[in-house]
Amino acid sequence: MLGTPAYTSPEALSKGDFGAASDQFAFAATLYEAATGIRAFGGDDAIVTAGKVSSEPPPPLEPALGSAPVVRSLGAALSKGVAKEVEGRFASCVDLGEAVARAIERPADADGDASTTPSDRIEVGLERTPLSSRVALEKARRSSDRPGPMLTPYGASRTETPRPSIIIRKQTHRWQNLIAASALLVILILVVLGKKQQQRDVEARDAASASAVVTALRMPPSAALSLSLTLPQPKRPPPQRPHPVASAPPPLTLDASAPPLRDE
Repeated sequence: MLGTPAYTSPEALSKGDFGAASDQFAFAATLYEAATGIRAFGGDDAIVTAGKVSSEPPPPLEPALGSAPVVRSLGAALSKGVAKEVEGRFASCVDLGEAVARAIERPADADGDASTTPSDRIEVGLERTPLSSRVALEKARRSSDRPGPMLTPYGASRTETPRPSIIIRKQTHRWQNLIAASALLVILILVVLGKKQQQRDVEARDAASASAVVTALRMPPSAALSLSLTLPQPKRPPPQRPHPVASAPPPLTLDASAPPLRDE
C-alpha cells in the first residue's frame, strides 16, 4: 500500500482505490492538523491508525480555536471532507476549499450546512492553471514587454539595458576568475623557481666535488698526505681484544724408577 495511514482514505486502505475522493480525504486531514495541531486520526502504530481511519470520526474541534460559529462551520466542513464514504464528501477539493474559506470568512452563511451550492459559493480566486503553464505564460509576458531590436546601419541591436543584478554578477565572476588565474600563476612560478633552485644546488655540489678531486690529483704526494691528515677522518670502532683462553694443564708422566706406593 502506498501512502501514510493517517492521511489515507478508507477505500484506499481496504481496496487500494486512489483518486480525487481519496485526495480530498488527505487534504481535509491535513487542514484539520493545520488548524488543531494534532492528527485527525492518530495512533501508536499503523494498525491502530488504519483502524481509526476506517471506523472512528476525528475528534471535535476545540472551542478555543475561535468563535462558536467559526468552530462549528469549520468542523462541519472538515468532517464532511474526511467522511468514511465517498458519497458523503464534497464533489471536489475546490468545493472543500470554498467551504473552509466561507467558514472562516463568513461563518454566518456557512453555519448549519457545510455543503455548497452554486448560488452560495464565494469566489476566493483559486489558481487552477498548472504550474508549467503559469511559467510559460509568465515567460511569454516578459518577452512581450521587452523592447524589440532596433535597426541600425550596422545591423540589429537591442536597446534593453541589463539589470543591475546581472551586471554585479558578471563583475563578481570576472573578479573571481582573475583571482583564480593569479593564484594559479603564482603557484606555477613557485614550482618552477623551486625546481631551478634545486638544480642549482645539485650543480654546485657536483662542481665542488669535481674541483676537490682535481685539486687532489694536482697536489704532490706530501701535500695530498697532509691534506688527508687535516681532513676529519671517520671514526672507527676500537678493535676488539680476543678473550683469554685458559691454558690446558700439563699431561701427567709416570716415572718407572719411583718406588711403588704402599698402603699404610
